[in-house]
Amino acid sequence: MLEKLIVMLTHNDVTVEDAKEIFEANKDLPVQNWGFKDVGLEPGKMKELCAMMKEAGKTTYLEVVTYSEEECLRGAKLAVECGFDCLLGTIYYDSVMDYVKTTDLKYFPFVGKVSQSPSILEGSCDYMLEQA
Repeated sequence: MLEKLIVMLTHNDVTVEDAKEIFEANKDLPVQNWGFKDVGLEPGKMKELCAMMKEAGKTTYLEVVTYSEEECLRGAKLAVECGFDCLLGTIYYDSVMDYVKTTDLKYFPFVGKVSQSPSILEGSCDYMLEQA
């Protein structure tokens, strides 16, 4: 099984419109980790797709590329509301971590100096390791 690969149903940093159909056609591949972005689908469709993935026994990931504390917290709440296993992205804020600690969500924020979308992560290895 391809444990380390995360299949992201995105193109140009947006979840593809036919993500549900693509997942359905490929859910039996030996890939455990599946995800998509918080843009491109309305929350109801995101929740439905996440549920399909979990029903197929997959580990689910939501990637959120936002930088303000308010937007990062919104992304964490969206991940929980939709039932994701893991949240990728955002910038680390204590408020986001405090919220995540009250849930079963696993949280993997960006490290380094983050800018733009798609994200550019800058900084020395030591700086990024210190943040991690």
